[in-house]
Amino acid sequence: KFISQFSQRPIHYFGFLAIGAMVSGLLFGSIALLNFGGSGGELGAINDWEMAVVTVICVLFSGFVYFAMLGLLAELAVKASGMHRRSTLDRILNELHG
Repeated sequence: KFISQFSQRPIHYFGFLAIGAMVSGLLFGSIALLNFGGSGGELGAINDWEMAVVTVICVLFSGFVYFAMLGLLAELAVKASGMHRRSTLDRILNELHG
């Protein structure tokens, strides 16, 4: 599916994954801010649950950066290999399916 639909524009495929990681991180972070924003206790004290939330947000942000960079790298590889030209791609797909 990746080769047939996103072979000429791999940044779109990895962009969808990157945006999904970013949106889920922002959603998780905003829910965490709403839940922990008014919590009492010492100023600057972070309990285990809040540290877990920060860790998950960092992992999701890292996923966003990873997929965005992977998409840029795939775009560069496609342009450098010449597969962005339709005739080359058609020839390769015909060899695979024929």
